[in-house]
Amino acid sequence: MTGSKSKRDFEIDIRLEASGQSESSCTPISATSAWEYKGNVDGADTSFGDGRQTWNGSGRIGDSQSGVIEVETKAEVVDGSVCDSEAASGSTTVKSGGHTAVIQYDGATDCEDSSTVQWSLDGKASAEMEGVRCSAASGPAFSAWSLALLGALGLMRRRARR
Repeated sequence: MTGSKSKRDFEIDIRLEASGQSESSCTPISATSAWEYKGNVDGADTSFGDGRQTWNGSGRIGDSQSGVIEVETKAEVVDGSVCDSEAASGSTTVKSGGHTAVIQYDGATDCEDSSTVQWSLDGKASAEMEGVRCSAASGPAFSAWSLALLGALGLMRRRARR
């Protein structure tokens, strides 16, 4: 029902295991990954991105190679009438290894086709980041770009070692 409004809760609990052989050495390899995430979306009940929605959620995302990150999205507003290329407002916080990265969605004041956000690491502002439309996907889903956040875990660990 496009245009109707309701608050919906969601919960994601996914475990993946993969195994195979290394192409370079023919040795057996295996990997696991997991997503535990729950939250709610309030607003337009649509799967086409029409209307205003506010997303909140938190959980853990990780894999056997990179480790685990804690993710929390607060008051992320997705509204195509305000900005159709990125979230209008809200934030996502990523924690790992004693470090905290905060992504601030700014589409209401800085709507760009390249989907930019402001972010900080351990309270220090960093450069603008491109390609982050939002953390939420239309429909009950966990962070749509959560896999990319696993890369942030590696970056956080590298910076911590310096």
